[in-house]
Amino acid sequence: MKIGIYIWHAKNENRYCIGEWDPSSKQYANMSDKEAALFRIEQEITSKAGTSRYTIDDIILDYFGVLDFNFTKESGFDKEIHKNLVKFFGTSIQIKVKGTKTEFFELDKCWKNPKDIFIDAVQKTAANHFADFDPERPFSFPPRKGSQDVAIDCIVNAYKNGCKKFLLGAKCRFGKTFTSYKIMEKIGFVSTLIVTFRPTDTRDAWRNDLNTHQDFKSYQFFTQKELSDFEKFTGNKVLFVSYQKLKKDLNKFLNKYKNCFDLVIIDEDQIGGHRKENREIIKKLKPELTLVNTGTPELEKMSNEFDEESQYTWDYIDEQEAKAKGIPGYEDMPKLELYSFDISNRFADTITDKNGFSLSEFFKVEDNNFVHYAQVLKLLKYLYYDYSNGDEEPDETFGIFASAKFAGKLKHGLWKLPSVGACECLKKVFDANFPDVYAEVLPNGKKNPKEIEKTCAEQEKLGKSTVWLTVVKNTVGVTVKPWTYTISLYGSGDSSLTSYIQYIFRAGSPGKDTFYSFDFCPERILDVGDQFAQVSATKHNTSYDSEIAKVLNDLPLFAYNGVGGWE
Repeated sequence: MKIGIYIWHAKNENRYCIGEWDPSSKQYANMSDKEAALFRIEQEITSKAGTSRYTIDDIILDYFGVLDFNFTKESGFDKEIHKNLVKFFGTSIQIKVKGTKTEFFELDKCWKNPKDIFIDAVQKTAANHFADFDPERPFSFPPRKGSQDVAIDCIVNAYKNGCKKFLLGAKCRFGKTFTSYKIMEKIGFVSTLIVTFRPTDTRDAWRNDLNTHQDFKSYQFFTQKELSDFEKFTGNKVLFVSYQKLKKDLNKFLNKYKNCFDLVIIDEDQIGGHRKENREIIKKLKPELTLVNTGTPELEKMSNEFDEESQYTWDYIDEQEAKAKGIPGYEDMPKLELYSFDISNRFADTITDKNGFSLSEFFKVEDNNFVHYAQVLKLLKYLYYDYSNGDEEPDETFGIFASAKFAGKLKHGLWKLPSVGACECLKKVFDANFPDVYAEVLPNGKKNPKEIEKTCAEQEKLGKSTVWLTVVKNTVGVTVKPWTYTISLYGSGDSSLTSYIQYIFRAGSPGKDTFYSFDFCPERILDVGDQFAQVSATKHNTSYDSEIAKVLNDLPLFAYNGVGGWE
């Protein structure tokens, strides 16, 4: 079937619109292909809300042509092109307006010649050969020396010596995704399965690392929605599946894929992959090697599942020591500072529960409103305003967002609360009382990290900071570069330390000097320092006392002293 396809972008923009026209329609009679394309574009920009800000004079026409599509499609041939682009580049490539997908696409800056890439995608889709779509990969960097390269050699050698299961317990931002793929490529595995409990949080990261690096050029990435395509493909391939999907269709999956995978990678194992029943599922698939990935390997190490020859660990202290030694590749790894606040006495009168003050009670929600609304507002004012000049309650202000110490450093951050209801209510408090703050509830939206970053940039241009409210979403396996801090307004000292460490490192992407964590449960940050010291003492066979001194140098812990400072 013959379909007209056009690609255009507006002057001074990098977003490309990919649409279609039907050359058999009478309205295009006696028009050249270029005239038909421009006529259709003008129709669209005068009728669609997402493009109404353009005029035809703003348009740069990058491509137009009538193509023979070798398949039928009821929903539009341009939609098939859109789907293929998302399939290769991930969901962040397609621009959304108020959560609705548009015909606009924008490549990450690492990709060169986006116009040529989009034209190639159009032509490969029309020929029904999108499997041959293969833009030049922008990256060719080697593994980081002293950590990634050592991990790769350890795991490859262990496999060659008969190891069937290996633990890669490396800190957030280590590069476990890239490292895992290098192991796959170096050994020469043909078929790889990635399993995770957090598919929406980590899928694009796994896809992006495979499709942007030249070393993985021979591999194709498939999701669980593309099982039939995965089965038909005979080359090197990677299948990304959620544990939820795997367990739902377990018998069918095992019958079809037993002995199919050379390598199984368990992503974010600490979330649930470590449980015995989930290990048994992977065991039944009978892979050549199971690679267990986690940023917090304490659970796996305590289980004694892995001996010393079948594990590699690299933590935050290891990274900071490499940075201090001046080893290339670590100079842009930021330092974490932890700050604690004890508000139990100041807000004790808020809580009438017999168990005393708790964060879950403080942020309790009934009928879509905070039970303790006035006190929650008071707490936010303590965080955002500086009362040290005697205007109001000088001994009770925290003022971190007004402090010279953090000037310009807390523009964008992630806040974790006890419930989605609490997130929604806190957004309302921000909207009503803090005009310079843009707040968004992550569980209610579908923004991927790239879209979050765009929102941060847009709000910053408007002179606003951003607050991203969450309970679980985006607390594991996600990098949002503008985030420089996290705030913990949930749980207690009994909260999972593994989950907590995962969360506070969300703001630790490379390229900044320091990132911060503010916690309203003081016991928790003490536990973090204690755990790092214990792990370090065991790893280096040294005393706890000597290691805690090193830990506190690399991971300083501060407590609010009640008079506007920290000690």
